[in-house]
Amino acid sequence: MIVNIGLILAFWILLRFEKKDLNVFGFQPLPRRLFQLLLGFFSTAILSILIHILFGYTADFSWSLNDNYGIDQLLDGTYKTFNSVVFEELVFRTYVLYKLFQLLGEKKAILITSSIFGIYHWFTFGFLGNYPMMIWIFFYTGLWGMMFAYGYSRMGTILFAIGLHWGWNFFDQIIFNKNGGGLLKPMTSDHTLFLNQTSGFLVTTLPPILFALMVIYYLTHKKPLNQSWKPRANKDHLP
Repeated sequence: MIVNIGLILAFWILLRFEKKDLNVFGFQPLPRRLFQLLLGFFSTAILSILIHILFGYTADFSWSLNDNYGIDQLLDGTYKTFNSVVFEELVFRTYVLYKLFQLLGEKKAILITSSIFGIYHWFTFGFLGNYPMMIWIFFYTGLWGMMFAYGYSRMGTILFAIGLHWGWNFFDQIIFNKNGGGLLKPMTSDHTLFLNQTSGFLVTTLPPILFALMVIYYLTHKKPLNQSWKPRANKDHLP
């Protein structure tokens, strides 16, 4: 949290030199922005719920309340997922993206930051050196990074991107946990199936990819709402 506060303070100082404030990240009007935050959160939360229900149905197991998972763990997980999401959004989707948009235009700025977001996950996921996984992680996380970035530029607020990001991480890591470390744990039986690569991909991986593509398609056909996001010179950068 201290790091996030430091980033916000640093961005505020940098923006003051431009005679602007933090609202270039879209924090006002507050009621509307909170609605967009919740819209993003529940969109990916519902996606995660549906995927995990489908996963349980396909592999023939059920999700059950984890008796070893207490309120302290839930609150700690809530804090940690929110804090990590805010950190990543501050780093990849606020000031840097804002400045790149001014310099290069929306499309190039989003492509650059999404690519860096994908590379960043090589390190956080621990697959550096595993080239097939690196290619896959670059595509998968880069695609979601692109969705978050367009969410920021076209909805006019970073809160929508935070909502999308947090809704997925919270439900995927804290509510459902395939390793049994979440609020709900998988209850297997003799009938439980171990899905092959094709079935596992269709059930757990393809839906998030399609979701991101649909959201990106919708957002790219939506007029940008944040009017402070304007390239300094070439307006042809705007889609």
